[in-house]
Amino acid sequence: MELGLEALAQVWVPAKVLVVHENLCSCDHLDEVDALEKIADLGIRFFQKDHKAVCSRLKRLVAKYGEFAWVHYGHHAPVLVVGVTPNA
Repeated sequence: MELGLEALAQVWVPAKVLVVHENLCSCDHLDEVDALEKIADLGIRFFQKDHKAVCSRLKRLVAKYGEFAWVHYGHHAPVLVVGVTPNA
């Protein structure tokens, strides 16, 4: 079965992934990604349009930086800001 680009776009979306400290969860400026103090920039990744699948994948992607705490979906750009509790 061949899937067209339109069908793929309904299931997968690209997003830049930024890892930050989990204590930024109350920050009002999570959409101002240039101003955030980042632990890591994981570049652009493709994610399914399903919150549980996104969180499951993010847990694996950020494991080397710390334990997944939360995710913020960018309002103005395709960015996922991921809060982690850093590894000791």
